[in-house]
Order: sequence, then structure tokens, then C-alpha cells
Amino acid sequence: MYKLALTTGLFLLNGNALAAYTEAKACDTCDYDDAVRLAKTYHRKLNCQITGLNGNNIEFAATTYQCNDTSKEIIITNALTQTAYKFNVSATQQSQYSSAALVTATNTSMNSIEREALEEFYEIDSQFRRAVRNAGNIVTPRSVSSSVHSYNLKGQHSNAFSSASSSGSEDCLNHPSAYLTSPLVQRDIENEIRQQITDEIDDNSWSDYFEDTDFAGGSVQIGTGTLGLSLSLSNDKIKAFSTKVYGEDPNNALTFEVAYQGEVEIRGERSLRLSLGLSRGASLVDGMPIGTFMSGTNVDLTDGLVSNCLIKNIESIAGATIKVTTSSGGGCTKQVNYTTCSTAHGVRSCTEGSVRTNC
Repeated sequence: MYKLALTTGLFLLNGNALAAYTEAKACDTCDYDDAVRLAKTYHRKLNCQITGLNGNNIEFAATTYQCNDTSKEIIITNALTQTAYKFNVSATQQSQYSSAALVTATNTSMNSIEREALEEFYEIDSQFRRAVRNAGNIVTPRSVSSSVHSYNLKGQHSNAFSSASSSGSEDCLNHPSAYLTSPLVQRDIENEIRQQITDEIDDNSWSDYFEDTDFAGGSVQIGTGTLGLSLSLSNDKIKAFSTKVYGEDPNNALTFEVAYQGEVEIRGERSLRLSLGLSRGASLVDGMPIGTFMSGTNVDLTDGLVSNCLIKNIESIAGATIKVTTSSGGGCTKQVNYTTCSTAHGVRSCTEGSVRTNC
């Protein structure tokens, strides 16, 4: 086990060196026993030759396997406790009648470059989490853009439903439902959050723009020359979140999971970038999860309070259609059918949905 101190100074790699880098996995909830279990799951698979098949079918006591043993080195590290464990993970055939492997993880020592790379990683991760925490909530000015319909929603006193308001479409950009309208609006919102975080980091080596299609699940390449770590962040469980609150109203807020990836050369340069993914459950629009409007279902709001901006923004989605139905008693309902898309950590998804309200 190694416990490493924080250091500064980082940075860029020669891409040809990555094949020589030690495989590493970040796990921010792992102790030693967890690290052993995780390391074993990444063992190198056995390569087997099979003899004694009956056609293409396995025949009991006749079909045999001849498998080569495998081994690899892997590091499991917890950035929160600044601990790391390096293992030699080996896989051995258990029986000639099976390709099942016996996997063991044996402690082994790290070289000086691996230890320095881990120190760099601890500094990066600490810097990132501190910046997201210090950025806190991005609060927009109080909105006066969302007039309320004439029906009520019990227990809600949101500023988004101010009766003294304008209903201009530009004002409705200051409402979380604007996120539903277009990729351009989504990028503007996410870049605002990303910029605030990078301002908190106060380091020019953290890019303030990220091309979503480049995101590969979160990883950091840290090293020098042909030695270092190829470190995956996919096993981290304690996520970092940033929230944009509209009009100081917690019922109108967009929450994003923030992740990072990039390349670092020890005592050199680094290129690290931030990626955001909307949390559809934690993000609220007029007190409702924004995922309600991104789930492919028909949302009936005829019995609740809904802001004009929510409806105006949904109506403004490209390709949206509106159907008005009048009842025999003189009342009417309006249904808006739409398709909304979003990109989270490089994965773009679209859903068709509809919203039904009173006219």
C-alpha cells in the first residue's frame, strides 16, 4: 500500500507511449479488500484450444481444454483517501475439462514514475472536486417572464409563476425549460457552468470548452516518456454535481454531473477537459423533474399550475405541433407534440413526447 502526498506541476503525453503505460482504475470507495476484488475482474482472459468436440458440441469427459496462463499488472487507487495498490493479476486453468480460470491478485511494488503519476492524479482530482464544490449553485437573476395560468397547484409558491410578468420568448430563456428547446441553448447553459468551474480551478491548463463527441467515459493518461498510468475513472462512485438555479427558486434548477478526462505529463503540460451530463431526476422545471418532459410519455398538466414559459419553450422546439380541442361546455385543451434531444457525456439521445394543458 502507498499513501502519497499532493504535489503540483503536470502534463501532455506522447500518444505512442500509451501502450506501455500501467493500467490503473480509480475507485473512490475502495479499501484494500475492495481493490483486490476489483483487480481480479480485470484479469486477462485465458486463450484455450479445445479438443474432443462431438461435432461442434461439448461432450462430457471427452472434450478437453488446453489454456495458457495469463498475467498482468494493474493499479487500483482511491483519490479521496490517497491510497493505491498494485497487483499482479494471474489467471490459471482450473481443470482440463473446463476453461474456467482461477484468478489471483498478488501485491507488487510500484516504480517511481507510477508513484509520481499517482501524486499528480490526486492533485488533479482534489482540484476538480474542490472547484465544483466551490462553484456551488449558479443563480440567475429573478425572472419576471413566466405568467401563470388560471389554475392552482397546492403548496407551490414559485417565482416562475409571477402574475406581473412579460411573456416574451427572450425572457423565457431564463427558465430551465429552455434547455429542452435546442442543442445551442444546451451548449450555452453547459458552457456557463463549465466556465464557472474552470474559473474556480484558476488554471489555464483546464480547457473551458469540451466537444461532447470526444468523451470516452472518463480517463486520464499521466506519465513521462514511455512510463506512467492509463487511468480509468469509470469505477468512481462519488460523483461531482453543479446546479444552475433560475430566479433563486429551487423548483427551477438544472443539475449536471461533471466529469473530466485528458492527458498529463509529469512536471510538464496537461490538457484536461470537463464534460457535463444533465441529471434528469434532480433537475426541476416548475417543481417537476425535467425528465418528465424527456421520457417519451404524454404529460397531462390540465389539473396543475404551469408557467407560460414552460409551454412557450416546448412549443418553440423545432418541429413541434399544436392541437387545440374545444369541449361542448366552451372550455378547451391544448396538446403540444414534440421531440427533444440532449447529449450527456458524449451520448446523444432523443425522445418524442407531448404535453397537454388547458388553453
